[in-house]
Amino acid sequence: MRREEIRPSSDEIMKYKIPEIRQYCESCLSNTKVTTSVEFNLAGNHILIMLSISDANKMDILENFTVEHFDEEITEYINWHLETAVFSVPKHKTTTTYGAATFVADKDDVKRMQAYARMRSTFATSLFNCFFINR
Repeated sequence: MRREEIRPSSDEIMKYKIPEIRQYCESCLSNTKVTTSVEFNLAGNHILIMLSISDANKMDILENFTVEHFDEEITEYINWHLETAVFSVPKHKTTTTYGAATFVADKDDVKRMQAYARMRSTFATSLFNCFFINR
């Protein structure tokens, strides 16, 4: 999978400025029965944008975030009743220079990510190890 396939396009980011689209993305995440890959992609792009804005994350870090990283950190977040979750991404573009990267997700971001993880099980195969998938 090429990196360009994961990143939201500039058109998607420009459309995101429209409140109705943000609301629709949130409704996709709150809907337990998302039925289309379009809704799945919108939900994933919504989370990527929210995480990029809230913690000034570089897209490279989020692109290399895996399902295993999510599972490990979310368990700790739940078990310890934390206010924020800190996710680690040990392998990314500048790992050899800077080491593992981290990003922080607040409660709302964590809820979105948990909803996306449930949706992901419907649309993803075991071939996709990256958490965020865009088909």
